[in-house]
Amino acid sequence: MFNAHGPFSTEILHPVAARTATGNGTSVDIRDYISIGKVMLDCAAGTGTTPTLDVMIQHSVDNVTFIPVPGAAFVQVTTVARQQQIGLDLDAANRFVRVLFTIAGGTPSFTFSVQLVGWRQL
Repeated sequence: MFNAHGPFSTEILHPVAARTATGNGTSVDIRDYISIGKVMLDCAAGTGTTPTLDVMIQHSVDNVTFIPVPGAAFVQVTTVARQQQIGLDLDAANRFVRVLFTIAGGTPSFTFSVQLVGWRQL
């Protein structure tokens, strides 16, 4: 797909995987992205005793120290499968982005993926 912005691209912030503990996804350099992107979370129902999954987007200027992107958190996932998307202002975000996921509950497990889609500069 192509328009005046440039080619449409997808970045994997977290590949499809089962997780049982809190962690981070892979950081992605968004220097060549412009405008508003979409971040999509696709999550199967959680298992365990009262499992919870919280996913937020973080950004960084140096790919070392990450802070939350204001307003870039998904609705908590529990025992019901969820597909969600949030907008991300790629012009306002720092150069690197990643996901932070927090998993809690008794022996929790979640299988999920997170993708960023947006326009690259020409």
